[in-house]
Amino acid sequence: MPPDVQADFWNGDPDIDAFCRMQFMPDVTFDPTSFPLASNKVGPFNSQNTFVSPDWLGEYFLFPHVGRFIDISTAYYLQARGAKLVYGPPTVRQDRNVHDLTRDLAAEFVGYEHTLALLKRLETNPMAIFDFMPERAGEAYRAYRKHFE
Repeated sequence: MPPDVQADFWNGDPDIDAFCRMQFMPDVTFDPTSFPLASNKVGPFNSQNTFVSPDWLGEYFLFPHVGRFIDISTAYYLQARGAKLVYGPPTVRQDRNVHDLTRDLAAEFVGYEHTLALLKRLETNPMAIFDFMPERAGEAYRAYRKHFE
């Protein structure tokens, strides 16, 4: 059965959290023979170099107003709804633009503080994601969903 989401890796400067970027400043080259990777556990993915089945586009919504976890929140939500994820080999190289890593780190705190609780709640109720977001993120999602009803 084909996956619902294929998140391909990338070589170069990966889109990782600011703490790891500050500590390691990575420039990676992945071994393409190590792919595909899949699990029966929830995994993060971002919106870069990611392919989503048309069947899931109605739920694939990049939640605004959640700091730097816009796409990661979407990843967890889709999988809580039943989407199956596979990681594919690198198909692009990324040379990241300049970032203020201190500002990025501050914007990531909400994820560090709440991700474990979010994942536990999503196991039994995918709609619990809205308990972890500002109301205007839910409003934006509901407006988006109207296009699929």
